[in-house]
Amino acid sequence: MAGSKKDGRGYRGTYYVTAEDGSVQRRKTATCPTKRGALIAARDEEAKVREGSWFDPLPGRMTVAECFEGFWLANRGGELTTRNTYRAHWNAPKRGIRARFGRLELRQIRTSHVQGWVARMRADGLSATTIEGRFMTSKRSSQPRGAASALRDGLIKVNPCHGVEIPRRVTKPVKIYSLEEVGPLLDALDPW
Repeated sequence: MAGSKKDGRGYRGTYYVTAEDGSVQRRKTATCPTKRGALIAARDEEAKVREGSWFDPLPGRMTVAECFEGFWLANRGGELTTRNTYRAHWNAPKRGIRARFGRLELRQIRTSHVQGWVARMRADGLSATTIEGRFMTSKRSSQPRGAASALRDGLIKVNPCHGVEIPRRVTKPVKIYSLEEVGPLLDALDPW
């Protein structure tokens, strides 16, 4: 049952949720200026719990470093070289993922933070390929694909990398040799 209590200069609504282990936990809303506003906020949260759309913000208190190193990277499969690439993007001394986001809580990161990080990497002169690699590593640790991700496991509500624009890589045109050009090239090669 929802309620509200005085908390500092305002009021906080209280409501209850049932945890996965069956225990009932009391939760609080953000501070509201009025008692009525806090009660309405608590009732709104209770309605979300009943309809199944409630999102628990507490797991999002995990830092990006705790998530990336102890949770996401530890559960990655695939090739050793791929995992080493992820580590390189994480530990990069200049605008790496750890340097920018490591100490932040998952729930604190917004799309604008990620877009600003991409912009600073570009301003620092990093190549579009490097920026794309770091961005994609960050995105993969959040998005709901693969064995583990922050979004799939309910640590965050939305992927902060969604909608971020990254610089495009300049692709070099492919040179296709004509039959007349291939003959002299083959003649110049040493016999096998």
